[in-house]
Amino acid sequence: MIEKCTEELKLRVPPRLWTDLAKLAAADDRSLSEYCRMVLSLHAYGHAQRLGHDTQSCEGCNAPSQGPQRT
Repeated sequence: MIEKCTEELKLRVPPRLWTDLAKLAAADDRSLSEYCRMVLSLHAYGHAQRLGHDTQSCEGCNAPSQGPQRT
């Protein structure tokens, strides 16, 4: 189930970073906010073990510290 986005995160970035993120978002056919949300989620939940979360809850995330997934 997809969680509803209700919280706001405001941050300032340099113009070059904003432009580069906007280009990456467009290349991925996403809005800038959706793209940033994806990047932040992948980073945070790739470190789920450090947060004390079940690492299996982030499907597709495989942080370097976790090593390769065994099949």
